[in-house]
Amino acid sequence: MLETGVGTHTGIELKLDVSPGRYFVKLFELPRSIIFVWDTSGSVGLFYDVIDQTMKAFASGVHAGREEVNLQSFSDPD
Repeated sequence: MLETGVGTHTGIELKLDVSPGRYFVKLFELPRSIIFVWDTSGSVGLFYDVIDQTMKAFASGVHAGREEVNLQSFSDPD
């Protein structure tokens, strides 16, 4: 019987009752898909610097192979 424990910042505890013997266990986590979409039209012009700093801060913490990120800006069509 497989029991799943509570998730923490270090992972999730899994418990499995098995008969004595040799086992090969492979655990993996699929990459997280994250998308950020933000407005760059004139109405948010006062916030451009904050948006830019926030996106750069986020991007600096992305873990290659663990996270897949798409960043997309949009504005009013002229």
